[in-house]
Amino acid sequence: MLEALRLPRDAPDRQERVATAMRAATEVPLRITAVGSHVAVMAARLARDGNPRLRGDAETAAFLAAGDTRATHRLVYINVEGARLDPELAQRADDSSARC
Repeated sequence: MLEALRLPRDAPDRQERVATAMRAATEVPLRITAVGSHVAVMAARLARDGNPRLRGDAETAAFLAAGDTRATHRLVYINVEGARLDPELAQRADDSSARC
């Protein structure tokens, strides 16, 4: 990513290389959004149906995972908007975060 951004602004392939790097950089928070939402749902179920003595731990896990999901969801949006990436990436983040 930084390599692409360091190219001279008038380099013929700079825009394409920056966009490619931004797409790649967006994949990580997108995956974290998907995993975080899954963990949040599982932890919430555990808090509801699991061992009552561990309810606080499960609730904490659900809150942390949901917060992580929201934070990485935002990172996806920042990258999509900033680099004018395919809006489908933002939709995937929306779909994942809607589950938690």
